[in-house]
Amino acid sequence: MKKMTRENRIPVSRLKASDFSTRSYEGKYVLVADDGTPVIMLRSKTVSPVMWSLKKGRFQLFFRTYGEVLNYCENHHYSFVSKGQGGS
Repeated sequence: MKKMTRENRIPVSRLKASDFSTRSYEGKYVLVADDGTPVIMLRSKTVSPVMWSLKKGRFQLFFRTYGEVLNYCENHHYSFVSKGQGGS
C-alpha cells in the first residue's frame, strides 16, 4: 500500500463537505488548517445540546453553537474553502 504524502493527496479544494455526512451529522463546510490539513465542519441533523462538530484527521471536537465553532476556527487560523456541495 502506497503511503499518503502531501504530493499524492486529493487537493482540499476538491473535497465536498457533504461527502463527510453521517447518520447524525451533515457536512456543511470544508476548511483548511495552516499546515494544509482539511478540516470538516458538520452540523447535527437533530436538535441536540451539541449542534456543531469539527473533524480534522482522527480528531473530532464538538460545540454547542455556531459562534463557538467559528471562534475556534478563527483562533486556530482555519480558512473556509467550500460549502456542503463543494461550491464556494
